[in-house]
Amino acid sequence: MIGMIRARKLAVKLKKRAKFLVSERCRRDNTGKSAIVHRDFPRVLRPDMHGNRTFLYNTGFVAVTPSSRSPSVLSKSGNENFRNRCPLQNTHQLQPAHKFNAGKVKEVIEEVLFDNLRGKKYECSFCKEISKKLSELIKQRVKLMGFSRYKFISMVYIGQICNQGLRIGSRCLWNQNFDSLAEVCYRDRNLFAVATLYGVYCE
Repeated sequence: MIGMIRARKLAVKLKKRAKFLVSERCRRDNTGKSAIVHRDFPRVLRPDMHGNRTFLYNTGFVAVTPSSRSPSVLSKSGNENFRNRCPLQNTHQLQPAHKFNAGKVKEVIEEVLFDNLRGKKYECSFCKEISKKLSELIKQRVKLMGFSRYKFISMVYIGQICNQGLRIGSRCLWNQNFDSLAEVCYRDRNLFAVATLYGVYCE
């Protein structure tokens, strides 16, 4: 605990020293713009008022200058490659390149259900495990169809046929122009299965 307090006090002192160096450099009217950052700062990448990039990393004090001169003396060893690290920006694509095709997705779901449930008998433990596997398998197969920027939610219900009734409902808040779903019902002598896959477009 004492060590943590001492480390925190030392960090505060270094932070104050860094601010002093920046103000001193600006006072001397140095043309090389610099930014001294502390490891408590979040990791971001933003341009300043002059259009210069400021890299903020939580690995210690780092000084960045857009000029050809080397960084300030507060640069820490091990940060030589930090210039190559650049977080990707969101492209904000408002429309999908390939719209969700419910018809083709239904064909994939029918194939998965038929191949894995044909001739199977209803058993509680078996259906509990196979429903999870089928849900994941359907989602992986649909991802390979090339619907970029879509998020998929897959659900599979399996039950025993005993002349009972069953109602399955869902309610979603989405964009009706791009978001959609595909649902397939499979029925055999001993069991039935209802598979639903939701495709939600992410801008």
